[in-house]
Amino acid sequence: MIRRTLLSSSRDPCSRSVLFDWLTSTCPSFSPRPRCRFKHVYPPLDESELKESFVRSGGPGGQNVNKLETCVQLIHLPTKIVVKCQEQRTQEQNRLRAREIMQERLDLHFNGEESYIRRRTREHLAREAAKHAKSKAKLELKRQFKQNHFEIVSNGESSKETSVKSTQQ
Repeated sequence: MIRRTLLSSSRDPCSRSVLFDWLTSTCPSFSPRPRCRFKHVYPPLDESELKESFVRSGGPGGQNVNKLETCVQLIHLPTKIVVKCQEQRTQEQNRLRAREIMQERLDLHFNGEESYIRRRTREHLAREAAKHAKSKAKLELKRQFKQNHFEIVSNGESSKETSVKSTQQ
């Protein structure tokens, strides 16, 4: 039934908006989870403030990266931030990726500790610290249990006798 409803739609049946429309129309209590915790807007890139140059890249990628100028170098003139990108084999993909990296660096430069990268790093470190604290607490409980169990057994009572005593009380 879901398949027929989606296929009879005039839009692309695989698009997320069709699924969203269908879910919200049939289940009024449906609320989608947000994709990310914070909505962050990077500072806009002004192309007049960027100097772009292309150089030959090296490393993996075969003959393509060795013969063609696929590495992109961006310089933000007001701040003198330099970004080099040679992650992909094509120049166009490297140009897009270099601009993304430049936006992240400008965000870090202008917003400092409130930049998206710093907030994400802080959140990650907080999660790791919480995991570590939880595992330490578990280990402490295990240690206490073993210590108490050892004391009971060393007093001459077997574990069966202690369980019988505990059930009688």
